[in-house]
Amino acid sequence: DATIRGNLNQRISDWISARAAIPERFRWCIPMALSPLVLHWEKTEGLTLSGETAAHDGGPRLFFHLRKKGDTLDIDRLEVLHNGVHAAATLTLGTNSVAATFYGVLRHDTVSALLLENRLLTGSLQGDFNVRCDLSPPFLAAMTGRLRAEGLDLAPAGLPLFVSRASMTGTGASVDVESARFRWGEKEYTVSGEATRSRENLLLDLDVTAGQIDWTEIEPLLDRSAPPDAPQNPLLRGRIGLACDSLTLNPAISLDPFEARLELEENRIGIVFQKANVCGVSFPGVISLTPEQVLFSFEPSASQQSLEPSITCLKKGKILMDGRYDLTGGLEFEWDRRKSIWESIEGPVSLSAEDGRIYRAVMLGNLFSLLNIQEVLSGHLPDLEKDGFPYKTSTFSGRFAEGRFELESGVIDSPAMTIFLEGTTDYINRKHDLTLVVAPLKT
Repeated sequence: DATIRGNLNQRISDWISARAAIPERFRWCIPMALSPLVLHWEKTEGLTLSGETAAHDGGPRLFFHLRKKGDTLDIDRLEVLHNGVHAAATLTLGTNSVAATFYGVLRHDTVSALLLENRLLTGSLQGDFNVRCDLSPPFLAAMTGRLRAEGLDLAPAGLPLFVSRASMTGTGASVDVESARFRWGEKEYTVSGEATRSRENLLLDLDVTAGQIDWTEIEPLLDRSAPPDAPQNPLLRGRIGLACDSLTLNPAISLDPFEARLELEENRIGIVFQKANVCGVSFPGVISLTPEQVLFSFEPSASQQSLEPSITCLKKGKILMDGRYDLTGGLEFEWDRRKSIWESIEGPVSLSAEDGRIYRAVMLGNLFSLLNIQEVLSGHLPDLEKDGFPYKTSTFSGRFAEGRFELESGVIDSPAMTIFLEGTTDYINRKHDLTLVVAPLKT
């Protein structure tokens, strides 16, 4: 045991910080008056530190009692008086959870007068509440009371969360988030809504907005792998609305913009795509996940879009065709890891384009090689790679079924000729069977 009175200087501060394993970011300003400071250490109980301090020149007065054992830090009492403002708090910081209580008003000037480096609070914290938060997925929390926070940075406590502003009220069983704007890692989010917890589940009714979201950064946080004896998390139920400027699924696929509604039911998770744009094509639809299967249902559409940027986006820089196009479809498929999407997808699709050129098409190259050689020499037939094949209108309609695409009707109307197409592409056996009719045709 040690009892200290007097003024806290740099040497004593460094010794206490080393014994208590206090991180650099939480070390306090000096000089500081102690009256008294009691330090107690036992091998089985860890370190206990209690006392009262007062900063010089009318700075904050601080009353505290804390315990440090292993990876757990318990602050049983922490009160501060500064410039007529009072705040009191407790904190239990464990490996997998945080529990805290708070009463009063705490401002950044008070924290800056206490800590050598104030990275915790650049605004203010006020309210009367207690809260417990899990630090592992799905990050469940329970709160009682009211809290308003601005400029709260929890990164020094090991959580990559910066709260720009938040206002919420809790009743223990539920938390009403009036508004919350925060940064998790490098991404900013705005949340509003309500979360209600029962013994069986956590009922959500939330709206989330964001700028850009990268799914590859979120997916590791949702890893539900856990040891067999780990306690079960309450099941999630309810609705979460999500809107963002861009959702990146992987380096090849990005949805710009993206709006969706997540439906959490007892034996089903539904994702309703309200806005999902991929390479100029809108993909409203639904993904339905049940214990038995994962079903996809989409209605791709596009109206008077430019072909060149859409094809370049899909084919990564290869310009195959330009012009303006319309697209409609109704596609469904069941997720099966043993099959590609093309083997499972079913449904009709149609595309019409106008006033453009076709630059790369094996079928046209083979077709031109069969046409009159004089047409080629006279320049009536174009060099596909250089000039492209001009067309006035092109229409294609067909259906995906049983691993194949049936082209029921295809017509390319150009100044030089009209080409009619029909046939089948077999995605399982990688075969094409296509019939072309050209008018007028000269041989």
